Amino acid sequence: APAPGLTLAVESLTFLFTDLTSSTALYQQIGQARAFSLVQEHFRILRSAIRDHNGAVVKTIGDAVMAAFSNPADALAAALSIRDDIAAFNRSLAVPGEFEAGHSDEEKGKLSAVHFVRFAFPPEAVRAFAEAPVHLVVDHPAERARVELPADTKAELLRDLRG
Repeated sequence: APAPGLTLAVESLTFLFTDLTSSTALYQQIGQARAFSLVQEHFRILRSAIRDHNGAVVKTIGDAVMAAFSNPADALAAALSIRDDIAAFNRSLAVPGEFEAGHSDEEKGKLSAVHFVRFAFPPEAVRAFAEAPVHLVVDHPAERARVELPADTKAELLRDLRG
């Protein structure tokens, strides 16, 4: 109850609920320390977007967040910001490949079924590569694919990455 003589009026609130999908599987796949670090970054991104859009975190349960906003438009803006910021964070974890020129006759009008792709792995990416399942992802308008690398292929690539 409010203090004597204090008047409080709340006409409406908008609540935003988030939940990190498959987090239990994430902990099992990549280990406690790495998963915990990613979940903490997830919370940092959410708290920042909620704060930047005039909201407040009411509570967290596990990896879920409940936030309140006095304006529905602020809640929507926060949700869109969270969507975009999480997508950007996820992209930052990817290691893009670059095609190497000069290994086929495409310049002469001949198509090649073999292409050489180079991946530049920073040290933190090599550590993540060693600790978690690795997926080869093709994200192109004409072709989309995602496949987990078999353990023997991953081990061979890891030897190459470590030099």
